[in-house]
Amino acid sequence: FEADAVVPPHSHGAQWGVVVAGSIELVIGGRRHAFARGDSYFIPEGVEHSARVSEGYAEVAFFADRDRYRARE
Repeated sequence: FEADAVVPPHSHGAQWGVVVAGSIELVIGGRRHAFARGDSYFIPEGVEHSARVSEGYAEVAFFADRDRYRARE
C-alpha cells in the first residue's frame, strides 16, 4: 500500500494472511485485532470484516474462493 487505506466491512470465503511489512488493524466478526510484520491472521468464511491498513503494508494472502481469480482473456 502506497498510502494508509480503509477497507469497508465485507465478507467472502475464508482468508489467511501473513504480514510481510507494515501493520494492519482488522475487525473480524466485531473484534478488533492488530497485526504487524511476521504475524498471521485467519478470517473464517462468511465472517464480516474490515481493515485499516498502514502505508507500506504488504502481505501474502490466500483466499478460499474458488472463482476469486480468473485468467485474463
